[in-house]
Amino acid sequence: SIPSQITVKFGDKLSLNREDDLALQIALQLYTYADFSNIKNPQDYAKECIYRGSEFVKAYKWCLSKNKVEKM
Repeated sequence: SIPSQITVKFGDKLSLNREDDLALQIALQLYTYADFSNIKNPQDYAKECIYRGSEFVKAYKWCLSKNKVEKM
C-alpha cells in the first residue's frame, strides 16, 4: 500500500538528475501500459506508479552500492 502523501522531487524540468529521471521513466511506463478499464481513480494510480518508480530507484542504488550491477 502506498503512503497517503508522497514527496517526489523532479527538480527543474530541464535538468532532471539520473535518479529522478529513472523514477519518472518507470512511473510513465507503468502508467502508459495500464489497463484503465480496471482502474477507478487514474490520479491514485499515477501516485502508485510514482511510488513504485521511486522504490525501484532505491533498490537499484542499493545494488550499485553492493556492486551487484554494472554502473551506467
